Amino acid sequence: MSAGLFTAASLRLNPSNLYEIQDAASGIVQANLVEVARVRAPRGNFLSADRVQTPRLTLAVNAPDGTTLLYFDRAEHLKLSPVAPQTAFVATDGRILARVEFDSHSAFHGGGRTLGSTEQGHTLTPAARLLDANNQPLGDLVYEQPPDLSRPTLPDGFDARAIRWIAPDGTVLAQRRDAVLYLDNRVTGVWRPIIICSYLAVAFEFHLPFADRQASETTPELYPGYAGLHSAYDEFQRNFMDQYRPPVRTPLGRGIQRDQLEHLIKIFGPIAGVIIIIALIFKYIV
Repeated sequence: MSAGLFTAASLRLNPSNLYEIQDAASGIVQANLVEVARVRAPRGNFLSADRVQTPRLTLAVNAPDGTTLLYFDRAEHLKLSPVAPQTAFVATDGRILARVEFDSHSAFHGGGRTLGSTEQGHTLTPAARLLDANNQPLGDLVYEQPPDLSRPTLPDGFDARAIRWIAPDGTVLAQRRDAVLYLDNRVTGVWRPIIICSYLAVAFEFHLPFADRQASETTPELYPGYAGLHSAYDEFQRNFMDQYRPPVRTPLGRGIQRDQLEHLIKIFGPIAGVIIIIALIFKYIV
């Protein structure tokens, strides 16, 4: 593995190139992010709305010499979902190092709870949870939330709130301040790539280094288990949206969901408009 990436005391994304991870002190590039797959579930059909907001995105975390160290694999994001999707960190042999999730599926049931406060008066609030390969908690990511509950941003648009990585026993393993990740020098082994990748996950929560290239509907096999990696989470997302999206009562029938109704309007609205125009023309001609 890249010794620099996993031994550096502090790291940051290059503000001018989000695909580069730099040593924060020296500015030397320690790893590059290379997009290796962009995949999405099949699109909606004529009568069913397309539920995917952004497709699945998989990045290889490569050493400067091009050697792939591990994969950063972000699940699809559904429309109307207020939270960022699950991201998994996977070794090249398909071994799951950890996952990070931002929603009640994995972490903070009864959202809105606080975990204390800082000397500056900031509230400590849950940000995300780290899970192991069996979806068991490894630790929490905790925001230092300003007293006014705002979400301040840095000049580049990234979230400016400080984040702490906290182990189950309360030990602070790392912190992100002003977009820089600071790791405790006692953190070693697999914890290093887990913290680094979860730092990427919160940085890219909704601010992905995302070009306009079309996503494929054919799932590749980048590493063993790639195809089924997010299947449980994908099912959760769909069940969650079905359960919590309020139905809209319309003449089309009780239970039509809002996004599905908008989909039908987009389909039949222009058709109805054309019919009305033809009818008016026919009326005045005849």
